[in-house]
Amino acid sequence: MQYNELIVYDILWGVNEMNIYCQFDQTNLYSTLPNDLIKIHIGGGFVFAFVLKVMDDGHVLGVISGEEPISRKLTRDCECLKLRAGWQLELLSSNESYPRNRKFLSSPGAFHRDKTNAFITFVKADEVFRSTVTYCVEEKSFCEIPQSATPYPSWVIWPSEGERLSGGKAIHSFSAMIES
Repeated sequence: MQYNELIVYDILWGVNEMNIYCQFDQTNLYSTLPNDLIKIHIGGGFVFAFVLKVMDDGHVLGVISGEEPISRKLTRDCECLKLRAGWQLELLSSNESYPRNRKFLSSPGAFHRDKTNAFITFVKADEVFRSTVTYCVEEKSFCEIPQSATPYPSWVIWPSEGERLSGGKAIHSFSAMIES
């Protein structure tokens, strides 16, 4: 069963109350939508991934766990955990964050932002020759990074705005390397 709103269970143990909160909902991959953040078992371990594209014959994921974020198509349905609504991705500004800086264009995991859209780059999995693909978060599609975009090579995912503002515990963080 999938829930879209915050759920807190109140369990009575004598006179005491126990409140249980879970950041994730258990669901199936084929029930997820583009831009959902999931935790899924791939290749012998659990990884975090963005759902990038939903197709009739599978889902394209942007796997963000590990050294290099990769795009990968899964053609089978399986159980996964989906992060609840309200999570935030914080782009961290650095000395490399200025308009038209092209150093991170092909760096896997680097975000770029222009006036209206955010983009993230992934390595294409299962290719003979190394290549990258860029995903536009707002348009939920693959595209090129605009010339005027600003790179944000480091970023953090927070479970909620409250966690981010209070400096709480992040779910995942990443820093891209400059591709040569």
